[in-house]
Amino acid sequence: MSLDSTELLMSLEDYLHISIPDLEAEKIVTIQDMVDKAAAYKGIAEKSSVLQARLAQRVNTALTELQLISEPFAPGDRVFTVLNPFQGPNWLQFCEILNLEVPKPEIKDPPKAGLFKALRGIIWRVSYDWQAITLDQFLTVIAAANCEKLIDREAIRDHFELYCVILAVVVEKTGVDFYEVRPEKSFANDLGID
Repeated sequence: MSLDSTELLMSLEDYLHISIPDLEAEKIVTIQDMVDKAAAYKGIAEKSSVLQARLAQRVNTALTELQLISEPFAPGDRVFTVLNPFQGPNWLQFCEILNLEVPKPEIKDPPKAGLFKALRGIIWRVSYDWQAITLDQFLTVIAAANCEKLIDREAIRDHFELYCVILAVVVEKTGVDFYEVRPEKSFANDLGID
């Protein structure tokens, strides 16, 4: 791991109150690797999440209240097929009902629209289609954006909460878009962390 990835690892270790030996840290390539390693060090085995279920209920209630859905969304359903973060008052009303910070995704337009962002001297471009974001991804981003409010860092209960905390730290330290950070993403190749 280079200096930047080492700094990020140290931030994650500090936040999670763990210490990962250098030889093990060198094997952390993806976000999922970090979640798995941190879960092992913290003794977190639980995969299902009360927080995720509660957030799903809150999101579905808000969408129903806005009359955007008649049936609750399932985990793999695409949220932005009914909730457009770039048009109309529904987005603001949704955020008010939810009473949480809800990051907007980046729009993937032609390069002339200025999608390139400079992050620590590298060029980063949105690599996801915001319209394809599923309920699961949306819940993860909401939980990560509100992790200080929703997750007790001293008592992380499951893999979902751990993933959300790691996502929040990665976004804070790198400036990468919340929706860009996914379990399979490589710290170096996908997120530009040396």
